[in-house]
Amino acid sequence: GLVPLLARFYDAVRSGMPSPVSPPHLIRVVHIQEELAMNVREVARGHPPADIAPPAVVELSDRIVALTGASGFFGRAIPAELSGRGFRVRGIGRGPNPMDPNVHEWVRTDLSRTVPGDAFVGVEAVVHAAAATDGGYAAHQRNSIDTALHVMDAASRAGVNRVVHISSLSVVRPPRIGEMQDERTPLAGEPRALGPYTWGKCVSEAAIAQQAAIHNVATRMIRPAALIDWRAPELPGLPGRRLFGQWHLGLGRPSLPLPVCGVD
Repeated sequence: GLVPLLARFYDAVRSGMPSPVSPPHLIRVVHIQEELAMNVREVARGHPPADIAPPAVVELSDRIVALTGASGFFGRAIPAELSGRGFRVRGIGRGPNPMDPNVHEWVRTDLSRTVPGDAFVGVEAVVHAAAATDGGYAAHQRNSIDTALHVMDAASRAGVNRVVHISSLSVVRPPRIGEMQDERTPLAGEPRALGPYTWGKCVSEAAIAQQAAIHNVATRMIRPAALIDWRAPELPGLPGRRLFGQWHLGLGRPSLPLPVCGVD
């Protein structure tokens, strides 16, 4: 089975899909191979071989984390981190199962319509990464705001008391000339004037915070900058667009820093 497995591995690399074997397993195999190679070198020098002590394998516990938007651009990067910490990952998305080895359960549903009653049963925490990334105000109302309300309602009904909400740096007001923004920067006062994406993120945050207070749910808001996969970079949002191949059109003054965050 090694040749088919290698073929699947390189197919995954070419297509940008998850590895057919989990990262912890790959790390374990590499560790054993390095120990074997070291032993061969030591024996060649006349030294006795050492015992191979493989690294401890992360054992999955019965602690489940539900991840919405698990097949999205950011969502695809999260399961390996959760799995590596011993959590079982219950992926939730509107598409088919992405067959990620770090997603151990899959619930297919459109969260903008409803959340199945058993989606959050037995879940310790919810990581809410599902949201609209394009479209107009109606799309962001449906896929960001309504989805956030449905997730919070379902989480409270299932007795989940911890929610991590993936928001965006765009929720803070636009920077003033020469200003260095940080966590203390106020939220945008009139988000609708800043476009559908910012409006959807701002209203979603407010809805999450309001529902968390009503249902006594501990929440954390994560506000990454524009996300980029450095292996296949795309200029985020308004600053530019890919033209073709590796050529991109960028807009703005070269002296202005671009706030980006590696998706990994």
